[in-house]
Amino acid sequence: MTVPRPLIVTLQYPSVDWALSGIFIHRHVRSLVEAGVALRVVSPCPSLPAVFHFSARWQRNADQRKEKIYDGGDVDRLPFCHLPLPFFRHLSFVALGLRLARYVRSGLSGFQPNLIHVHRLYPDGLMGLVAARRLHLPLLCSARGSDVHSL
Repeated sequence: MTVPRPLIVTLQYPSVDWALSGIFIHRHVRSLVEAGVALRVVSPCPSLPAVFHFSARWQRNADQRKEKIYDGGDVDRLPFCHLPLPFFRHLSFVALGLRLARYVRSGLSGFQPNLIHVHRLYPDGLMGLVAARRLHLPLLCSARGSDVHSL
């Protein structure tokens, strides 16, 4: 039996500014680590060029990208260009899936996942699907609450 080495990918991982965002995902990650599972967490952070940082929200996102550790655990904050317009939003997440695949191939400091686990159908599921297909890895998608109701 193959030992799982999941790459946890979610836009909802907690940070200093957003401590309750995705706290259930963080608790899930901690329980896996305590059980001896080797894993990595990648939490993509939307970004825009500095000229758009007139909004406090986008400035917080820029600050969050610098945060590498949350509650004692490593988190890879992968910046991606996100244009908050409906048409571009979908393209942003497909492009993020491609970027995620390149990021995993670049080594992740020697960690080689054998599974991608995302925590929402959209947009995490979309980017995870693109990355999993590129990397020839299985994809596990946890859906809950509004993910299911909005279908």
